[in-house]
Amino acid sequence: MNLVAKMLPAVMLTGAILTSFPVHADDANRAKSMKPIEGILFNIGAKHGVGYFYARDKHCKLVLTVTDEPVSDAVQTFSTVRHEADVQAGSSTRYDLSEGKFLEFTCAADTQTMTMKQVERVANGAVK
Repeated sequence: MNLVAKMLPAVMLTGAILTSFPVHADDANRAKSMKPIEGILFNIGAKHGVGYFYARDKHCKLVLTVTDEPVSDAVQTFSTVRHEADVQAGSSTRYDLSEGKFLEFTCAADTQTMTMKQVERVANGAVK
């Protein structure tokens, strides 16, 4: 199977999710809420991504696809990482965006919503 055929499902999913609500760097500190299979788009610094979750067995199954800015304008190459997490109801997980920035995803007790917010590591190692 060639590369285009392998990437087509991810591209189609990304396109569908992009029609959801974006989160930009200037409003990422506010918690954003999403429902099952409702996509979320985020742009924080050089990182861009899409994500969604679905509920199963008292957990939120979180799926994120994150990419960096292209290496250059002349050559549109970039790296993409898919991250999956199984978040227990009432708990949270963090995704490291580097440079002391994290996205924190919290699964509601009823697993019917997740919230996303940006948190940052401060000089003493604590997270705010």
